[in-house]
Amino acid sequence: MAARYPPGRRLATVKHGPEKDSAWILQSLAPPKMNRISLKALLISLAVMLALDTLGGMILTIFFAGPSLQENATPEQTQAAVEAVNQSSGFLLSALVYGIVTTILGGYLAARLAKKLPYFNAGALGLASITIGILLAGSSPLWFDVVGFFVTLPAALFGGHLAKRDVPGKLDAS
Repeated sequence: MAARYPPGRRLATVKHGPEKDSAWILQSLAPPKMNRISLKALLISLAVMLALDTLGGMILTIFFAGPSLQENATPEQTQAAVEAVNQSSGFLLSALVYGIVTTILGGYLAARLAKKLPYFNAGALGLASITIGILLAGSSPLWFDVVGFFVTLPAALFGGHLAKRDVPGKLDAS
Protein backbone atom coordinates (compact mmCIF):
# COMPACT_ATOMS: atom_id res chain seq x y z
CA MET A 1 0.00 0.00 0.00
CA ALA A 2 1.45 3.34 -1.06
CA ALA A 3 1.73 6.09 1.53
CA ARG A 4 -0.39 9.15 0.88
CA TYR A 5 1.11 12.57 1.42
CA PRO A 6 -0.54 15.98 1.23
CA PRO A 7 -0.62 17.40 -2.30
CA GLY A 8 2.32 19.58 -3.20
CA ARG A 9 4.60 18.10 -0.53
CA ARG A 10 7.54 15.95 -1.51
CA LEU A 11 8.85 13.12 0.57
CA ALA A 12 12.44 13.71 1.60
CA THR A 13 15.12 11.45 0.21
CA VAL A 14 15.43 9.49 3.47
CA LYS A 15 14.18 5.99 2.65
CA HIS A 16 14.18 4.29 6.06
CA GLY A 17 14.62 4.82 9.74
CA PRO A 18 13.25 7.41 12.17
CA GLU A 19 14.60 10.23 9.97
CA LYS A 20 11.99 9.37 7.35
CA ASP A 21 9.06 10.66 9.41
CA SER A 22 10.87 13.72 10.75
CA ALA A 23 12.06 14.69 7.25
CA TRP A 24 8.50 14.53 5.91
CA ILE A 25 7.21 16.60 8.84
CA LEU A 26 9.88 19.26 8.33
CA GLN A 27 9.16 19.42 4.63
CA SER A 28 5.39 19.63 5.16
CA LEU A 29 5.88 22.58 7.52
CA ALA A 30 7.85 24.54 4.94
CA PRO A 31 5.98 27.56 3.53
CA PRO A 32 4.31 26.97 0.16
CA LYS A 33 5.91 28.40 -2.94
CA MET A 34 4.53 31.78 -4.00
CA ASN A 35 4.64 30.99 -7.70
CA ARG A 36 0.87 30.64 -7.83
CA ILE A 37 0.28 34.31 -8.57
CA SER A 38 1.40 35.52 -11.97
CA LEU A 39 2.90 38.91 -11.22
CA LYS A 40 2.86 39.81 -14.91
CA ALA A 41 -0.87 38.98 -15.20
CA LEU A 42 -1.61 40.88 -12.00
CA LEU A 43 0.24 44.03 -13.08
CA ILE A 44 -1.18 44.05 -16.61
CA SER A 45 -4.76 43.50 -15.43
CA LEU A 46 -4.37 46.16 -12.70
CA ALA A 47 -3.03 48.65 -15.26
CA VAL A 48 -5.88 47.94 -17.68
CA MET A 49 -8.45 48.16 -14.90
CA LEU A 50 -7.06 51.45 -13.54
CA ALA A 51 -6.90 52.95 -17.05
CA LEU A 52 -10.51 51.96 -17.74
CA ASP A 53 -11.61 53.29 -14.34
CA THR A 54 -9.89 56.63 -14.97
CA LEU A 55 -11.31 56.95 -18.48
CA GLY A 56 -14.78 55.90 -17.33
CA GLY A 57 -14.66 58.33 -14.41
CA MET A 58 -13.83 61.20 -16.75
CA ILE A 59 -16.61 60.25 -19.17
CA LEU A 60 -19.16 59.90 -16.34
CA THR A 61 -18.09 63.26 -14.89
CA ILE A 62 -18.50 64.98 -18.27
CA PHE A 63 -21.84 63.24 -18.82
CA PHE A 64 -23.27 64.23 -15.43
CA ALA A 65 -21.63 67.68 -15.26
CA GLY A 66 -22.40 68.63 -18.86
CA PRO A 67 -25.43 70.84 -18.16
CA SER A 68 -23.74 72.61 -15.24
CA LEU A 69 -20.50 73.43 -17.07
CA GLN A 70 -20.34 76.75 -18.88
CA GLU A 71 -17.88 77.78 -21.56
CA ASN A 72 -16.83 80.99 -19.86
CA ALA A 73 -16.68 79.59 -16.30
CA THR A 74 -13.63 80.22 -14.15
CA PRO A 75 -11.51 77.26 -13.04
CA GLU A 76 -12.97 77.60 -9.53
CA GLN A 77 -16.53 77.43 -10.87
CA THR A 78 -15.68 74.40 -13.01
CA GLN A 79 -14.05 72.67 -10.03
CA ALA A 80 -17.10 73.38 -7.84
CA ALA A 81 -19.44 71.98 -10.51
CA VAL A 82 -17.35 68.80 -10.89
CA GLU A 83 -17.19 68.29 -7.11
CA ALA A 84 -20.96 68.70 -6.86
CA VAL A 85 -21.50 66.14 -9.61
CA ASN A 86 -19.05 63.71 -7.98
CA GLN A 87 -21.22 63.73 -4.84
CA SER A 88 -24.53 63.20 -6.62
CA SER A 89 -26.22 59.84 -6.13
CA GLY A 90 -26.72 59.29 -9.87
CA PHE A 91 -23.01 59.71 -10.56
CA LEU A 92 -22.00 57.55 -7.59
CA LEU A 93 -24.34 54.69 -8.56
CA SER A 94 -23.15 54.84 -12.17
CA ALA A 95 -19.51 54.87 -11.04
CA LEU A 96 -20.17 51.92 -8.72
CA VAL A 97 -21.75 49.83 -11.49
CA TYR A 98 -18.97 50.79 -13.90
CA GLY A 99 -16.35 49.89 -11.29
CA ILE A 100 -17.93 46.47 -10.75
CA VAL A 101 -17.85 45.82 -14.50
CA THR A 102 -14.18 46.83 -14.78
CA THR A 103 -13.32 44.65 -11.76
CA ILE A 104 -15.01 41.66 -13.42
CA LEU A 105 -13.04 42.43 -16.57
CA GLY A 106 -9.83 42.74 -14.52
CA GLY A 107 -10.43 39.38 -12.82
CA TYR A 108 -11.13 37.80 -16.20
CA LEU A 109 -7.96 39.29 -17.67
CA ALA A 110 -5.82 38.24 -14.68
CA ALA A 111 -7.09 34.66 -14.91
CA ARG A 112 -6.62 34.41 -18.68
CA LEU A 113 -3.14 35.95 -18.66
CA ALA A 114 -2.00 33.77 -15.76
CA LYS A 115 -3.09 30.62 -17.64
CA LYS A 116 -3.39 28.73 -14.35
CA LEU A 117 -5.26 28.96 -11.09
CA PRO A 118 -7.89 31.43 -12.35
CA TYR A 119 -9.61 31.97 -9.00
CA PHE A 120 -6.32 32.48 -7.19
CA ASN A 121 -5.06 35.08 -9.67
CA ALA A 122 -8.43 36.84 -9.93
CA GLY A 123 -8.62 36.90 -6.12
CA ALA A 124 -5.15 38.42 -5.94
CA LEU A 125 -6.34 41.14 -8.32
CA GLY A 126 -9.38 41.75 -6.10
CA LEU A 127 -7.23 42.07 -2.98
CA ALA A 128 -4.79 44.39 -4.77
CA SER A 129 -7.76 46.51 -5.92
CA ILE A 130 -9.10 46.76 -2.37
CA THR A 131 -5.66 47.81 -1.12
CA ILE A 132 -5.36 50.48 -3.80
CA GLY A 133 -8.90 51.63 -3.05
CA ILE A 134 -8.12 52.02 0.64
CA LEU A 135 -4.94 53.96 -0.12
CA LEU A 136 -6.68 56.25 -2.62
CA ALA A 137 -9.98 56.66 -0.78
CA GLY A 138 -11.08 60.25 -1.05
CA SER A 139 -14.10 62.29 -0.16
CA SER A 140 -16.76 59.88 -1.38
CA PRO A 141 -19.60 58.98 0.99
CA LEU A 142 -19.10 56.10 3.40
CA TRP A 143 -21.82 53.95 1.78
CA PHE A 144 -20.02 54.18 -1.56
CA ASP A 145 -16.69 53.04 -0.12
CA VAL A 146 -18.24 50.22 1.94
CA VAL A 147 -20.24 48.82 -0.98
CA GLY A 148 -17.27 49.18 -3.29
CA PHE A 149 -14.94 47.31 -0.94
CA PHE A 150 -17.45 44.51 -0.30
CA VAL A 151 -18.19 43.80 -3.96
CA THR A 152 -14.62 44.05 -5.27
CA LEU A 153 -13.41 40.58 -4.32
CA PRO A 154 -16.59 38.75 -5.46
CA ALA A 155 -16.56 40.70 -8.74
CA ALA A 156 -12.92 39.80 -9.41
CA LEU A 157 -13.59 36.14 -8.58
CA PHE A 158 -16.58 36.18 -10.90
CA GLY A 159 -14.26 37.42 -13.65
CA GLY A 160 -11.94 34.50 -12.88
CA HIS A 161 -14.93 32.16 -13.07
CA LEU A 162 -15.87 33.53 -16.49
CA ALA A 163 -12.30 33.01 -17.70
CA LYS A 164 -12.31 29.41 -16.47
CA ARG A 165 -15.68 28.79 -18.08
CA ASP A 166 -14.57 30.28 -21.42
CA VAL A 167 -11.56 27.98 -21.66
CA PRO A 168 -12.66 24.63 -20.20
CA GLY A 169 -9.79 22.27 -19.54
CA LYS A 170 -7.13 24.87 -20.41
CA LEU A 171 -7.03 26.71 -17.08
CA ASP A 172 -5.99 24.62 -14.10
CA ALA A 173 -8.66 24.78 -11.38
CA SER A 174 -6.42 23.72 -8.51
